[in-house]
Amino acid sequence: MTPVLPTRRAVIIFAALAPVGLLGFVTPAALDLLLALDGLLAALVVTDAYRAAHPRRVAVQRVAAAAHSLGRAATVTYAWTNPTSHAARLLVRELRPERLGGLQAPRAVRVPARGAARETLAVTPRARGRETAGSLTVRSIGPLGLGQRHAALAAPWSAVVYPALPGASLRAAVAAAARQQPGQRPERRAGEGRLFESLREWVPGDDTRTIDWKASARRQKTIARRYEEERRQQVMLVLDAGRLLTAEVSGTARLEFAVRAALDLAFAARHHDDDVGIMVFADRVLRYVPPQRGSRAMRAVLDALADVDA
Repeated sequence: MTPVLPTRRAVIIFAALAPVGLLGFVTPAALDLLLALDGLLAALVVTDAYRAAHPRRVAVQRVAAAAHSLGRAATVTYAWTNPTSHAARLLVRELRPERLGGLQAPRAVRVPARGAARETLAVTPRARGRETAGSLTVRSIGPLGLGQRHAALAAPWSAVVYPALPGASLRAAVAAAARQQPGQRPERRAGEGRLFESLREWVPGDDTRTIDWKASARRQKTIARRYEEERRQQVMLVLDAGRLLTAEVSGTARLEFAVRAALDLAFAARHHDDDVGIMVFADRVLRYVPPQRGSRAMRAVLDALADVDA
Protein backbone atom coordinates (compact mmCIF):
# COMPACT_ATOMS: atom_id res chain seq x y z
CA MET A 1 0.00 0.00 0.00
CA THR A 2 1.37 3.38 -0.97
CA PRO A 3 1.31 6.07 1.74
CA VAL A 4 -1.01 9.07 1.38
CA LEU A 5 0.52 12.48 2.06
CA PRO A 6 -0.81 16.06 1.88
CA THR A 7 0.68 18.30 -0.77
CA ARG A 8 2.21 21.67 -0.07
CA ARG A 9 -1.08 23.28 -1.07
CA ALA A 10 -2.97 21.26 1.53
CA VAL A 11 -0.43 22.12 4.24
CA ILE A 12 -0.85 25.84 3.47
CA ILE A 13 -4.64 25.51 3.75
CA PHE A 14 -4.29 23.67 7.07
CA ALA A 15 -2.05 26.49 8.32
CA ALA A 16 -4.51 29.12 7.10
CA LEU A 17 -7.26 27.51 9.22
CA ALA A 18 -5.21 27.76 12.42
CA PRO A 19 -6.40 31.31 13.29
CA VAL A 20 -9.93 29.94 13.50
CA GLY A 21 -8.81 28.06 16.60
CA LEU A 22 -7.85 31.35 18.26
CA LEU A 23 -11.49 32.33 18.14
CA GLY A 24 -12.06 29.51 20.60
CA PHE A 25 -10.99 31.89 23.35
CA VAL A 26 -13.98 34.04 22.39
CA THR A 27 -16.57 31.41 21.51
CA PRO A 28 -16.37 27.61 21.92
CA ALA A 29 -18.19 27.20 18.62
CA ALA A 30 -15.00 28.25 16.82
CA LEU A 31 -13.23 25.08 17.96
CA ASP A 32 -16.07 22.96 16.62
CA LEU A 33 -15.84 24.83 13.32
CA LEU A 34 -12.07 24.27 13.16
CA LEU A 35 -12.44 20.54 13.77
CA ALA A 36 -15.12 20.31 11.08
CA LEU A 37 -13.00 22.19 8.54
CA ASP A 38 -9.91 20.14 9.35
CA GLY A 39 -11.89 16.93 9.02
CA LEU A 40 -13.31 18.03 5.68
CA LEU A 41 -9.87 18.99 4.40
CA ALA A 42 -8.37 15.68 5.57
CA ALA A 43 -11.14 13.81 3.75
CA LEU A 44 -10.44 15.82 0.59
CA VAL A 45 -6.72 15.02 0.87
CA VAL A 46 -7.36 11.28 1.09
CA THR A 47 -9.98 11.31 -1.67
CA ASP A 48 -7.78 13.40 -3.95
CA ALA A 49 -4.80 11.11 -3.37
CA TYR A 50 -6.77 8.03 -4.41
CA ARG A 51 -8.01 9.80 -7.52
CA ALA A 52 -4.39 10.18 -8.61
CA ALA A 53 -2.75 7.59 -10.85
CA HIS A 54 -1.21 4.80 -8.79
CA PRO A 55 2.54 5.56 -8.77
CA ARG A 56 3.51 1.89 -8.87
CA ARG A 57 1.47 1.30 -12.00
CA VAL A 58 3.16 4.09 -13.89
CA ALA A 59 6.17 2.58 -15.66
CA VAL A 60 9.35 4.25 -16.85
CA GLN A 61 12.13 3.09 -19.14
CA ARG A 62 15.41 4.97 -19.30
CA VAL A 63 17.47 5.03 -22.49
CA ALA A 64 21.06 6.14 -21.90
CA ALA A 65 24.49 5.50 -23.36
CA ALA A 66 26.36 2.52 -21.92
CA ALA A 67 29.48 4.64 -21.45
CA HIS A 68 30.22 8.31 -20.93
CA SER A 69 33.22 10.59 -21.32
CA LEU A 70 34.33 12.73 -18.39
CA GLY A 71 33.07 16.31 -18.68
CA ARG A 72 31.21 15.71 -21.96
CA ALA A 73 27.47 16.35 -21.77
CA ALA A 74 25.17 13.59 -23.00
CA THR A 75 21.43 13.07 -23.08
CA VAL A 76 19.23 10.51 -21.40
CA THR A 77 15.63 9.77 -22.40
CA TYR A 78 12.85 8.60 -20.09
CA ALA A 79 9.81 6.90 -21.61
CA TRP A 80 6.80 6.98 -19.26
CA THR A 81 3.65 4.87 -19.71
CA ASN A 82 0.43 5.20 -17.74
CA PRO A 83 -2.03 2.30 -18.08
CA THR A 84 -4.48 3.72 -15.51
CA SER A 85 -7.69 5.64 -16.23
CA HIS A 86 -6.37 8.71 -14.37
CA ALA A 87 -4.00 11.27 -15.84
CA ALA A 88 -0.67 11.06 -14.03
CA ARG A 89 0.63 14.28 -12.54
CA LEU A 90 4.00 13.29 -11.16
CA LEU A 91 6.74 14.91 -9.13
CA VAL A 92 9.90 12.91 -9.78
CA ARG A 93 13.20 13.02 -7.92
CA GLU A 94 16.04 10.91 -9.22
CA LEU A 95 19.10 9.59 -7.45
CA ARG A 96 21.89 9.01 -9.97
CA PRO A 97 25.34 7.57 -9.31
CA GLU A 98 27.62 10.19 -7.78
CA ARG A 99 29.75 10.14 -10.94
CA LEU A 100 26.70 11.28 -12.90
CA GLY A 101 25.55 14.01 -10.54
CA GLY A 102 24.02 12.24 -7.53
CA LEU A 103 20.67 13.51 -6.23
CA GLN A 104 18.79 15.57 -8.82
CA ALA A 105 16.32 18.41 -8.35
CA PRO A 106 12.62 17.43 -8.44
CA ARG A 107 10.96 17.65 -11.84
CA ALA A 108 7.33 17.57 -12.94
CA VAL A 109 6.14 14.93 -15.41
CA ARG A 110 2.63 14.61 -16.85
CA VAL A 111 1.44 11.40 -18.51
CA PRO A 112 -2.08 11.21 -19.99
CA ALA A 113 -4.49 8.48 -18.95
CA ARG A 114 -3.76 5.28 -20.86
CA GLY A 115 -1.02 7.17 -22.65
CA ALA A 116 2.71 7.79 -22.78
CA ALA A 117 5.17 10.65 -22.47
CA ARG A 118 8.87 11.16 -23.10
CA GLU A 119 11.39 13.51 -21.56
CA THR A 120 15.01 14.15 -22.49
CA LEU A 121 17.47 15.38 -19.89
CA ALA A 122 21.16 16.23 -19.84
CA VAL A 123 23.78 14.28 -17.93
CA THR A 124 27.36 15.48 -17.46
CA PRO A 125 29.77 13.01 -15.82
CA ARG A 126 31.98 14.56 -13.16
CA ALA A 127 34.31 11.70 -12.21
CA ARG A 128 35.89 8.65 -13.85
CA GLY A 129 35.01 5.11 -12.85
CA ARG A 130 32.27 2.52 -12.69
CA GLU A 131 29.22 2.63 -10.49
CA THR A 132 25.88 0.85 -10.23
CA ALA A 133 23.33 2.86 -8.28
CA GLY A 134 20.20 4.91 -8.68
CA SER A 135 16.48 5.09 -7.99
CA LEU A 136 13.42 7.22 -8.67
CA THR A 137 11.06 8.63 -6.05
CA VAL A 138 7.70 9.32 -7.66
CA ARG A 139 4.88 11.33 -6.10
CA SER A 140 1.55 11.08 -7.89
CA ILE A 141 -0.59 14.17 -7.19
CA GLY A 142 -4.39 14.20 -7.29
CA PRO A 143 -6.44 16.43 -9.62
CA LEU A 144 -7.19 18.94 -6.83
CA GLY A 145 -3.53 19.19 -5.88
CA LEU A 146 -4.31 18.35 -2.24
CA GLY A 147 -3.34 14.71 -1.85
CA GLN A 148 -0.51 12.57 -3.18
CA ARG A 149 0.79 9.04 -3.06
CA HIS A 150 4.44 8.23 -3.37
CA ALA A 151 6.51 5.21 -4.28
CA ALA A 152 10.18 4.41 -4.85
CA LEU A 153 10.97 2.83 -8.20
CA ALA A 154 14.14 0.82 -8.77
CA ALA A 155 15.94 2.38 -11.70
CA PRO A 156 19.64 1.60 -11.25
CA TRP A 157 22.28 3.00 -13.54
CA SER A 158 25.24 0.91 -14.62
CA ALA A 159 27.55 3.79 -15.40
CA VAL A 160 31.02 3.69 -16.92
CA VAL A 161 32.80 7.04 -17.20
CA TYR A 162 35.94 7.10 -19.32
CA PRO A 163 38.65 9.78 -19.19
CA ALA A 164 38.09 12.87 -21.33
CA LEU A 165 38.86 12.13 -24.98
CA PRO A 166 38.87 15.33 -27.12
CA GLY A 167 42.45 16.46 -26.48
CA ALA A 168 43.91 13.02 -27.11
CA SER A 169 42.00 12.43 -30.33
CA LEU A 170 42.94 15.85 -31.67
CA ARG A 171 46.67 15.41 -31.07
CA ALA A 172 46.58 11.90 -32.50
CA ALA A 173 44.82 13.15 -35.64
CA VAL A 174 47.50 15.80 -36.15
CA ALA A 175 50.21 13.17 -35.80
CA ALA A 176 48.45 10.95 -38.34
CA ALA A 177 48.09 13.83 -40.81
CA ALA A 178 51.80 14.58 -40.60
CA ARG A 179 52.64 11.02 -41.61
CA GLN A 180 50.21 10.61 -44.45
CA GLN A 181 48.83 13.21 -46.83
CA PRO A 182 45.26 12.71 -48.13
CA GLY A 183 45.13 10.62 -51.29
CA GLN A 184 48.71 9.37 -51.02
CA ARG A 185 50.07 6.00 -50.05
CA PRO A 186 52.17 5.72 -46.89
CA GLU A 187 55.78 6.66 -47.55
CA ARG A 188 58.58 4.28 -46.64
CA ARG A 189 61.03 6.03 -44.37
CA ALA A 190 64.56 5.00 -43.53
CA GLY A 191 65.17 4.34 -39.87
CA GLU A 192 66.60 2.04 -37.24
CA GLY A 193 64.10 -0.74 -37.71
CA ARG A 194 64.59 -4.38 -38.69
CA LEU A 195 62.70 -4.35 -42.01
CA PHE A 196 65.22 -4.47 -44.90
CA GLU A 197 64.55 -1.75 -47.47
CA SER A 198 67.60 -1.44 -49.79
CA LEU A 199 71.39 -1.32 -50.10
CA ARG A 200 73.44 1.85 -50.37
CA GLU A 201 77.05 2.94 -50.09
CA TRP A 202 78.24 3.28 -46.54
CA VAL A 203 79.30 6.81 -45.51
CA PRO A 204 81.26 7.92 -42.46
CA GLY A 205 78.92 8.39 -39.54
CA ASP A 206 76.74 5.40 -40.41
CA ASP A 207 76.46 2.65 -37.83
CA THR A 208 79.06 0.00 -38.67
CA ARG A 209 76.52 -2.65 -37.71
CA THR A 210 74.64 -1.86 -40.92
CA ILE A 211 77.57 -2.88 -43.17
CA ASP A 212 76.71 -5.79 -45.46
CA TRP A 213 80.07 -7.55 -45.85
CA LYS A 214 78.99 -9.91 -48.61
CA ALA A 215 77.64 -7.06 -50.75
CA SER A 216 80.77 -5.04 -49.99
CA ALA A 217 82.98 -7.89 -51.23
CA ARG A 218 81.01 -8.23 -54.45
CA ARG A 219 81.04 -4.51 -55.23
CA GLN A 220 84.58 -3.83 -53.99
CA LYS A 221 83.32 -0.96 -51.78
CA THR A 222 81.67 -0.64 -48.44
CA ILE A 223 77.93 -1.24 -48.70
CA ALA A 224 75.41 -0.71 -45.91
CA ARG A 225 71.95 -2.10 -45.43
CA ARG A 226 69.12 0.39 -45.32
CA TYR A 227 66.17 -0.46 -43.10
CA GLU A 228 62.61 0.72 -43.25
CA GLU A 229 61.42 2.53 -40.17
CA GLU A 230 59.34 0.19 -38.05
CA ARG A 231 55.88 1.44 -37.31
CA ARG A 232 54.26 -1.44 -35.53
CA GLN A 233 56.06 -1.16 -32.23
CA GLN A 234 55.10 -2.76 -28.94
CA VAL A 235 54.14 0.20 -26.73
CA MET A 236 53.59 -0.62 -23.06
CA LEU A 237 52.23 2.12 -20.81
CA VAL A 238 53.12 1.79 -17.12
CA LEU A 239 51.00 3.90 -14.77
CA ASP A 240 51.75 4.46 -11.08
CA ALA A 241 48.49 4.68 -9.10
CA GLY A 242 50.08 4.84 -5.65
CA ARG A 243 49.05 7.07 -2.76
CA LEU A 244 51.40 9.88 -3.78
CA LEU A 245 49.20 10.43 -6.81
CA THR A 246 46.28 11.52 -4.59
CA ALA A 247 47.96 14.90 -3.98
CA GLU A 248 46.20 17.70 -5.83
CA VAL A 249 47.48 20.37 -8.19
CA SER A 250 45.07 23.29 -8.67
CA GLY A 251 42.25 21.16 -7.30
CA THR A 252 42.93 18.16 -9.55
CA ALA A 253 44.58 14.97 -8.32
CA ARG A 254 47.94 14.17 -9.87
CA LEU A 255 46.53 10.82 -10.90
CA GLU A 256 44.15 12.56 -13.31
CA PHE A 257 47.07 14.19 -15.12
CA ALA A 258 48.80 10.81 -15.34
CA VAL A 259 45.64 9.19 -16.73
CA ARG A 260 45.28 11.91 -19.38
CA ALA A 261 48.92 11.54 -20.40
CA ALA A 262 48.55 7.76 -20.69
CA LEU A 263 45.47 8.18 -22.86
CA ASP A 264 47.26 10.68 -25.11
CA LEU A 265 50.13 8.24 -25.60
CA ALA A 266 47.74 5.38 -26.31
CA PHE A 267 45.95 7.37 -29.02
CA ALA A 268 49.23 8.42 -30.60
CA ALA A 269 50.46 4.81 -30.61
CA ARG A 270 47.25 3.62 -32.20
CA HIS A 271 47.47 6.21 -34.99
CA HIS A 272 51.05 5.13 -35.66
CA ASP A 273 49.75 1.58 -36.13
CA ASP A 274 51.57 0.40 -33.00
CA ASP A 275 50.41 -2.26 -30.57
CA VAL A 276 49.55 -0.68 -27.22
CA GLY A 277 48.98 -2.12 -23.75
CA ILE A 278 48.97 -0.85 -20.18
CA MET A 279 49.96 -1.92 -16.69
CA VAL A 280 48.61 -0.10 -13.63
CA PHE A 281 50.35 -0.67 -10.32
CA ALA A 282 50.56 0.59 -6.75
CA ASP A 283 52.00 -1.75 -4.13
CA ARG A 284 51.00 -4.52 -6.54
CA VAL A 285 49.86 -4.86 -10.12
CA LEU A 286 46.28 -3.61 -10.28
CA ARG A 287 45.57 -4.06 -13.97
CA TYR A 288 47.46 -5.54 -16.89
CA VAL A 289 46.44 -5.32 -20.53
CA PRO A 290 48.86 -6.93 -23.03
CA PRO A 291 49.72 -4.94 -26.17
CA GLN A 292 47.03 -5.17 -28.83
CA ARG A 293 46.27 -3.41 -32.08
CA GLY A 294 43.56 -1.06 -33.29
CA SER A 295 40.26 -0.13 -31.70
CA ARG A 296 40.26 -3.24 -29.54
CA ALA A 297 43.45 -2.02 -27.88
CA MET A 298 41.99 1.42 -27.22
CA ARG A 299 38.86 -0.04 -25.66
CA ALA A 300 40.98 -2.20 -23.35
CA VAL A 301 43.14 0.79 -22.35
CA LEU A 302 40.06 2.94 -21.75
CA ASP A 303 38.52 0.23 -19.58
CA ALA A 304 41.71 0.03 -17.54
CA LEU A 305 41.97 3.80 -17.13
CA ALA A 306 38.32 4.11 -16.12
CA ASP A 307 39.00 1.85 -13.14
CA VAL A 308 42.21 3.55 -11.96
CA ASP A 309 41.91 4.85 -8.41
CA ALA A 310 44.75 5.85 -6.10
